[in-house]
Amino acid sequence: MRTTAIIAAALATVAIPGVAAADRGAYRVPLGEVTLDPRETKDVIYVGARTPFSELELRARRDHVPIRGLTIRFEDGHLARHTIQRVLAPGERVLISLPHAGFIKAVIVDYGRRDHGWDGRPPARLAIFGVNPIGHRDPYGRHDRR
Repeated sequence: MRTTAIIAAALATVAIPGVAAADRGAYRVPLGEVTLDPRETKDVIYVGARTPFSELELRARRDHVPIRGLTIRFEDGHLARHTIQRVLAPGERVLISLPHAGFIKAVIVDYGRRDHGWDGRPPARLAIFGVNPIGHRDPYGRHDRR
């Protein structure tokens, strides 16, 4: 029993540096995740983030995610539109720079025309993360303590 705990602790110690190295230089905050519905051409993800971000990260999960465009709605009414025109493979990420440093209210993802129906595969998912450099200070003086 004690040997198992020691081995588990040793494996955890080995695994942690790999995770830290993968995220070196930035920290990510999960903002939302949606399941793609083949009948819909758009998804609205209401975020309500209370920290401004320098970038958004879109990450495909389970299956390919076709993205035509993205609109980011900020709380002050400002809109930022981005044309992407690509299909994300499962696990693939796209970073989008945010020129406006306000709080994000919602993210609208445009998938374009969807001609195909459900084919029995597990539905694709799209995860959205807010990204900031490590050490970034938000308007309230807090910072990442990673």
